[in-house]
Amino acid sequence: MDNFFHKNNEILLGNILISKEIKEMFEIYRSDMKNQNSQLFLSEIASKGLDIKEIKFINTIYNWFGEKRLILYPDTQFGGKSLINKNRDLSRIFKKYLKEFDIGIVDIESIEEDFEKHSKNISEETNIEKDTLKPQDAILLKTPNGILTISKNQTGELKVQKLGLVHRKDIKEIFELEDESDGTKRLFDLIPLIGKFSQDDTIIIDEFDRSLHPKLTKRFFELFYKLNDSKTQLIVTTHDSTLLNLDLIRRDEFWFVEKEGNGSSKIFSVNQFKDMYDSQLEKAYLLGRYGALPVFKVFDEFNRIYVILLGGLLNVGGESAGLLDGNFCAFDFF
Repeated sequence: MDNFFHKNNEILLGNILISKEIKEMFEIYRSDMKNQNSQLFLSEIASKGLDIKEIKFINTIYNWFGEKRLILYPDTQFGGKSLINKNRDLSRIFKKYLKEFDIGIVDIESIEEDFEKHSKNISEETNIEKDTLKPQDAILLKTPNGILTISKNQTGELKVQKLGLVHRKDIKEIFELEDESDGTKRLFDLIPLIGKFSQDDTIIIDEFDRSLHPKLTKRFFELFYKLNDSKTQLIVTTHDSTLLNLDLIRRDEFWFVEKEGNGSSKIFSVNQFKDMYDSQLEKAYLLGRYGALPVFKVFDEFNRIYVILLGGLLNVGGESAGLLDGNFCAFDFF
């Protein structure tokens, strides 16, 4: 980089910072950062709000990390569940895509709860929020009995509701979100991302396929390509080999991660395997042609030990011992 970079744990200034005043300023910042282990140089400079033309790129980079990069970890949850029934647009999006994914939910409703019944689960902090709550706002409260939404109506009366998911129209069956499968809960965290597909964001999802049927992971990607009319990027880690589909994703977009013998990991593109350009990627991957597969050597060793022990059991003193009067003997090696 021509501006500044790290080398041997030292911050070096580049050629773009050419004016004497800027170089002197950055030399001071660099000196201050020498013993700073908890702060990155980029965020330190961006936090100063310097209005200097030559270094405006620093704020652009810093703001990208905060505003245009979204990361979902395996346990990340959508914080706006309490607003699904309060916000018309959000409710419409969830109803549309829950039907799109065909998981059996046909509508979303609210389940009324008794406020006094749950008052013991309300913390002092929530009580303060409750007192200043406006009719258009809501508080999300996690309790042993599920997730509750606390809101006020126009007369100031407190209402407690749970999210209700309708599974049938003919015989109405309403389930709470807590009673749904892990896959359905995962979709409630992924669906809000669909609205980001056309906003030039970089979306990173760790263990994307957690608890999801392969058909659902495929449909999510289909929606991404269909709705993405911008420069939005979708980066996921997954163990779902069915996504190795050249009709769905370009070949150069597949990258494998392989564990090395020293515990580190290396990443490489499937595009480097030129001789298999037209092969079925999933089949080739599962056959081990690309690597990045677990090797279960322990089971081969287990089978070898078992055969040796079983062979000794069946040949005691040079004579066949059978299976000890027909009973099966299991050895616990662990």
